[in-house]
Amino acid sequence: MEQLYSLIRKKIKEKEEGSQRVAAEIVAGMIRGSKYWTLDELWPKLTPFLNEAFMNISSEAVNNWCLCFRFAVADVDPRRMYHAVEFMRSLINTPSTANALIETSRWHLIEQLSNFEWRIPAVWHAINVHAKDLLEHPYKAVRECIASVLGISLGHDITLPNGQATRHPSVNVFFDGIRERLQQAMDICEKTPLANISDEIVEIDPKACQARNFIETGNDDMCYY
Repeated sequence: MEQLYSLIRKKIKEKEEGSQRVAAEIVAGMIRGSKYWTLDELWPKLTPFLNEAFMNISSEAVNNWCLCFRFAVADVDPRRMYHAVEFMRSLINTPSTANALIETSRWHLIEQLSNFEWRIPAVWHAINVHAKDLLEHPYKAVRECIASVLGISLGHDITLPNGQATRHPSVNVFFDGIRERLQQAMDICEKTPLANISDEIVEIDPKACQARNFIETGNDDMCYY
């Protein structure tokens, strides 16, 4: 195991796409095989490597790491993959950065939880609650990724044959909240100009900008997903 950790550490520090692919493939195999191993040692050591990889991720490596987690957890009982599920869920709590690539990559990785479909309702609830407050993010690409994840989190809200609802986030409750926030955003846009010009200096009003971002995401991306 120590040899694998050393190799992962070395490859993660290298920026080349091939090195990142090697690291991702090794990690995928370790996670995939972890259902047969003790987890007390694996994840405390693996998590810092993964955090470092994702904070320094390149556009060429995003797909490799997404495939890493997709393969690692495919067709596996989520109870056997608790640590992997918890790691991906914990990415929602990572402090936001000004780097759009890191932000979109983070949400693409969270998206890999879709492999577990309806089997992780508590995780989807946590993601839904956190992500719906980020629909006014300044970067359009990030907002689109967040909208996609929210769409997945709502995808298993069904009524069972016995009349009971599933434990997943409620579509009706979610869109009631979206409609209310859209109305608030439209009120802000009507009352507040996006830009103020004074002495040839253009100042963008942050609240008006956030409101416009939310309207764009709510009307376009959320309706699409």
